[in-house]
Amino acid sequence: MFALSPYLAVRERRAAGVTRGSLNRLSRYTESKLNAVLLSLGAATLFAYGLTANGGDLGLSLQEYVTLFTSQLFVHVTTLDFLSLWALSYGVLAEDAKRRGLDCPSPLYASVPIVGHCLWLLRRPPLPDDA
Repeated sequence: MFALSPYLAVRERRAAGVTRGSLNRLSRYTESKLNAVLLSLGAATLFAYGLTANGGDLGLSLQEYVTLFTSQLFVHVTTLDFLSLWALSYGVLAEDAKRRGLDCPSPLYASVPIVGHCLWLLRRPPLPDDA
């Protein structure tokens, strides 16, 4: 949050006028379905890794997390950072949809952290071509 909140506050809003031809090489990669698939695979791998912690005992994992959350500032701050960024993410998704000529996407994309965002990346249409 410390790194991204200044960006989210002062970034240039570009809901229109962005086309595939106006993208640089890095932007073309981040717009690609390959990037969406790789991000989704990484998220799924981390999710599976988290589910298998403590031999798959989710109750014990939650108990350990609560202990860490209440006793260590680092865990507390990173959790709050994650929740803050998650809360701010729908505006970015809505702007991306407008850029692609769509109405606002379903809030369900932003309601499930990480997974919903990966689904948006996989399902969103490409940017319009140059006019």
